[in-house]
Amino acid sequence: MKRRCSRPAPRSGPRRPRPGRTPCRGRATRAHPRTRPVAHHAACDTAQVESYIRALNATAHPRLTDEDIDRQVEVRLERQAILRELDGPHVSVALSESALRRTIGDHGTMREQLLHLIDVSNRPNVELQVYPFDAQTYATASYSFIILRFGDDAATDVVYVETFTDADYLDRPDAVRAYTRLWDRLRAAALGPVESRTLIQRMADDMKR
Repeated sequence: MKRRCSRPAPRSGPRRPRPGRTPCRGRATRAHPRTRPVAHHAACDTAQVESYIRALNATAHPRLTDEDIDRQVEVRLERQAILRELDGPHVSVALSESALRRTIGDHGTMREQLLHLIDVSNRPNVELQVYPFDAQTYATASYSFIILRFGDDAATDVVYVETFTDADYLDRPDAVRAYTRLWDRLRAAALGPVESRTLIQRMADDMKR
C-alpha cells in the first residue's frame, strides 16, 4: 500500500511534507526506528550543519520565506539531537560521492559539512558509507529514499521515497523488498566505513587549498 503523510502540503507538490520534516516524524522520534537513508544529491538531512541547511534552501523553488528556512533549521537540528541520545536510533547511511562533491554554499560551508559527516560517522550508532563514482553496480536510484524499521521485525519496514514534486510511504511487501535489495546492492558497492571517512577527509582537506 502507498501511504502519504497526513499533514497538509505547504508547497507546490500536492503531497509534499512540511519543509524540513521527514514523514511521520513524531512516530519516528518516539519509536527510535532503525533508519537506512540513501542520498544522491546532498548530505542526508540527519547529518547537516546549519550553514549547509540554509544554503541548501536558499535557492529552493518555490522560494521559502526566512521563517520557513528558520523552521527547517530548527527541525533538522532537533532531529539530529536524537542521534546523540544514549538510546538513539541506529542509522546506516549510503551517500553518493556526487552528494559530497556538489557544492552547496561556499567552500567554507562544504568543508564544515564534510567534517561534520566524519564526526557523525564516528558515533557508535551510525554507519556511513560512500559509494564512489567508479563503483561497479547495476543497481541505480534516481531519487533519495529512507527505509525505516520499527523494532526488530522486518515486517514493520516502511520506505519513504522523495521525488521532485512528491513524497510517499511504501509499505507494500514487494515494494519494500525491491528497495531493500537496492539498498543491499548499493551498500555492497560502497566503500567501507573507514575508507569512506578517509575519502571524506581527503575532500575536506582539498577545500583548504
